[in-house]
Amino acid sequence: MPDQVQPRGYAAEGPADTHHRTVLVSAFEGWNDAAQAATGALRHLLKALEIASYEVGRIRSSSFFDYRSTRPVICCVEGRRQILWPEVTFYTVDVSPSLTLLIEIGPEPSFSWIEFSQQTLRIADEYDINEVITLGSMFNDVPHTRQLPLFEADSDDAAYAEDSYSGPIGIPSVLNITAAEQGYKTLSLWVSIPQYTGTDNCPAGILALISRLGSYLNVELPKGDLLHRTHEWALSADALLAYNDDLKEYVRSLEKISDREAAENSMGIHGDDIPQGLKEQLVNEAEEFLNSIDTDNRGTSGVPGKPEN
Repeated sequence: MPDQVQPRGYAAEGPADTHHRTVLVSAFEGWNDAAQAATGALRHLLKALEIASYEVGRIRSSSFFDYRSTRPVICCVEGRRQILWPEVTFYTVDVSPSLTLLIEIGPEPSFSWIEFSQQTLRIADEYDINEVITLGSMFNDVPHTRQLPLFEADSDDAAYAEDSYSGPIGIPSVLNITAAEQGYKTLSLWVSIPQYTGTDNCPAGILALISRLGSYLNVELPKGDLLHRTHEWALSADALLAYNDDLKEYVRSLEKISDREAAENSMGIHGDDIPQGLKEQLVNEAEEFLNSIDTDNRGTSGVPGKPEN
């Protein structure tokens, strides 16, 4: 059972406001969180809106977590040693008098995903949520010199049920599907992160998710220093290219693909409309540049062209 904390904020005051919107927004550490962009987006909101955020619940149970892969930690609090167990934490964030976010953040559970999703939705029900949004980030063949691509799937979109993707999924997908089956409106937002920039934090990915989330919710979410941090991140990525001509050429090929896709999108051409031969050509170009990178030029980080410290 979740540990409950006394709810505070708009969601717990007075009679229900029919114009008030409460949305569950979830992100999980691990496989679904390349460069910590997904959880980073929610941590950014919690910090930026700290004065209006309150912890309201936790899910902490050995039936959900494998402590060998997500280990507990020991620390000293007020002179006493305490064990901190892996847990998923819920916060309410009062974004405006008409919008409350119920934020769910923590490690991806190891077991019983359907049970975990149902427990999440039971907690969400206490706040009369009407919508579930999950955030994710993934490494992909995309250039840092262009706007990072966002993939989104809306349960109201007819194409959602016809998504042709077949392959591994994480807890965000299971939560979304479970919520949709129970009648909730759902949205999944994923940002692509350049794989050659390494696994460090990616402020550009956080910014992309925050911007799209705010646009979807029709509210201006605080960006804080994200613009500055994104600029610094881009400069650091530029420096990688200066050390490796193969990587520089590889990024140029990604830019061509990105620009071509942007042009096709502006003309209303979808991926299924692109001739198979052209699709194969684009994939082959990217693969050729990846294969041309000499493994001897990899740094200790394993990132092409990134120098050793």
